Formats: sequence, structure tokens, C-alpha cells
Amino acid sequence: MSFYIKGKLLGVYQSPDFTNKETGETKAGKSRGQIMIVQKLSNGESKSELVDLTIPKEKALPLKTKVGQDVEVEIGIIAKDISFYGL
Repeated sequence: MSFYIKGKLLGVYQSPDFTNKETGETKAGKSRGQIMIVQKLSNGESKSELVDLTIPKEKALPLKTKVGQDVEVEIGIIAKDISFYGL
């Protein structure tokens, strides 16, 4: 089963590198995208919600050309609250 998120792409950016304080190991920052989605509510109203998601590096550059446009991104879901990540 595949999941997708649709909305207006507001931006694509690289998060800062992360250094593990215990081991000193540094990992490169991840590519991330910000998508404004419209969520339909049970009472018929709609609300806008900004969703941040990680994006594989090989897909980040092509996605940058679509900033300001409506996009559809395949995602995976991590059920902590709900976190989205691009596939």
C-alpha cells in the first residue's frame, strides 16, 4: 500500500548536521520539505496545516523546482504522533 501527501510546496531545505554528544559522531543534515496541506474537518470546514517531511537527497533537487506549486509526494508514516517522511 502506498501513501501520498498533496499540497502546496512552500520550500525545500537542508537541516543542520547533527553531532552525537556521547560518541562525537557527526551525521549530515537531511533534506526536508515543507508542504501546506488542506485538511477537511468533520463539520465541513477546512484547515490548513504545515507539514515538514524528510526527503531523499536524490529527490530534493528536482522537488526544489516545484516550490510554490501543488505537489504530490509518496510518504511513509511513523506513528509517534504522526510524522511524515518522503519516499
